[in-house]
Amino acid sequence: MRLGRIIRAILVAGLVFCASPAAPQEPLLLLPAADRARGEALFVEAYEKVLQGKVRDAMKDLDEALKWDPYLVEYYLLKGYCGYLLGDYEGATKMLRHYLEVRPKDAFALGFLEQVENRMSMLEKVLSQGVDLYVSAGLTEHFQGSMGIPVFSVGRLRMPGRPSRIGDLLALCDNKREKAWLFGPSGEKGKRDLIYSGPAGGPVVRVLPVEKERVFFVYSDGSILMAYVSEKGVSERARVETGAESVSDAVYTAGDGLVLADRIKGEILFVDAETLRTRDRWYPETDGFEPVALAAFGPFLAVADRRNGVVRVLDLKTRRELESIALSGPVRAVEWMNSANLLALVEGGILYHLRPATGKPPETVAGMFPEAWFLFSSGHGVTVADTALYRSADVTGHADEGALVLVDPKPVDSDGAGRLELYARVIKPLGAERREEILFQGVLGGRPTEIRAELLPEETSNRTIDTLPLVPVEKPLWELEDLSGLSDVYVLDAAKAPEDISWLSRLGCFALSHGLTVNILAEKAIPSTMQVRLAELTGGNLFLSLSNARSFGTPVKWRLSVQVSDQVILPGEGGGGGLFIMGRSGSMTVVDRFPVWSVFSRPAQVQPAEGETAPEEEKVP
Repeated sequence: MRLGRIIRAILVAGLVFCASPAAPQEPLLLLPAADRARGEALFVEAYEKVLQGKVRDAMKDLDEALKWDPYLVEYYLLKGYCGYLLGDYEGATKMLRHYLEVRPKDAFALGFLEQVENRMSMLEKVLSQGVDLYVSAGLTEHFQGSMGIPVFSVGRLRMPGRPSRIGDLLALCDNKREKAWLFGPSGEKGKRDLIYSGPAGGPVVRVLPVEKERVFFVYSDGSILMAYVSEKGVSERARVETGAESVSDAVYTAGDGLVLADRIKGEILFVDAETLRTRDRWYPETDGFEPVALAAFGPFLAVADRRNGVVRVLDLKTRRELESIALSGPVRAVEWMNSANLLALVEGGILYHLRPATGKPPETVAGMFPEAWFLFSSGHGVTVADTALYRSADVTGHADEGALVLVDPKPVDSDGAGRLELYARVIKPLGAERREEILFQGVLGGRPTEIRAELLPEETSNRTIDTLPLVPVEKPLWELEDLSGLSDVYVLDAAKAPEDISWLSRLGCFALSHGLTVNILAEKAIPSTMQVRLAELTGGNLFLSLSNARSFGTPVKWRLSVQVSDQVILPGEGGGGGLFIMGRSGSMTVVDRFPVWSVFSRPAQVQPAEGETAPEEEKVP
């Protein structure tokens, strides 16, 4: 039963303070025993509050505990952990270094400091440079089958326009037959249901399904139709002439905008999607500008200039050209993988990987089939399709970065085997890609321990993007008094969120500490680069419509069961005082640490006598 007593003690998720064996040699013995007991009791209460999510209350108790016992070295370790939970990585680092000045060989504290610094570095790198990806092309497939389109629902296309996927809706069109098809999500995974099949109202170049109530038909003659689409047909809401002569491509952008490429006039048109009025026109100073394809992602617009053989990157807010990237031949198509990675297809079927703003040269991904013509975001990467939408291949990206977060530890003592159960959240860029082969290893109290892992199913069946909590702006998450009710998924509204770098960095640190995924809603405003990259880092998605978004990013969740040994190592002893878990999946490695103090019995909680106050705070030498 000794093991059961130990587990129950570790249980408050295992954490109760105990002075190190070196205590008899320390000056704290010079303190009155009652003062030490009060400081120790307050420390225990502080840790229990941390486990309950009441981190701010815990920090107050810690400050009070230090007044009673100014030699309470563990104060700095737990205070650093509290700062980490509140997303204050700078404050956490400062406290951990104070602790290591006294106990420089504490393995847990050394590892935890390194972890905090690594996550801070990862956040700074992603916000400034974006998430770098390893890009690879898959095998050639039948286009309609790979898209989950019902058999015989489309038939043979004579002159297809570029496919378009926005949220859960997929649209196809045929310029020659003047016909369009709209598909929505099906109850069967990987399949789509046909919503509309019928006339497009003219020589359509692209159909942009923002939502079923608002679908844009863009025609080669420069006109735009905004309509409501259902199984019964197309109900026209508005139609305008933009003045363009020959539209080659069109995209729907963040901030409720449309962008059209006029190949003959050599200019880009920016249209207000609400009023269908042309806001602005743009063209470069270079002669022979021939825009044949467009791609928009967050605040960026990419333009394929076929005649000059370059890809131009523009800022959607300022309409200013940021960069021009030369390729080996006439450019056919472009599409974004994320805010830092762009694909370009040139004549002959060569696919390039571009990294704008980095100065890196284009990299060849693969030589696709010669008829490869279209690039478009398909929800599972970028799809390359031929001129007849008959053959296709998926291009996917992988990032090694990620974060593991341990939450909600609970002790279990069954069949005489002591175990500590907790949950692990894994967040990573391109979070929609679920990696089910993660191998977990752990160390508890300085000794390797057995870990059993169970992948939990996705909890998206009963949740839609409009039911998810918004990231509060006026009272940020890190100012909440109780963190126990945090959701694992949030939505950040670009129209309301501040663009302040320090605010976004703090939100990123907070998300990394708790395993939260942040999705960006860009329905009413063009998000900043940092807002988009914050979502990318945490595995979130970018949504252009609130009503047409169910495939939101979520953390991958695991239930872990950790074997607890009856040999207890105390804080300050070698690798004692904490739980370390590492997860490996291919080239990705994620780690997290959880502070655990353990004793055989809980110290009595001593409260100050009536009228007695804590002594004045003293400096720790």
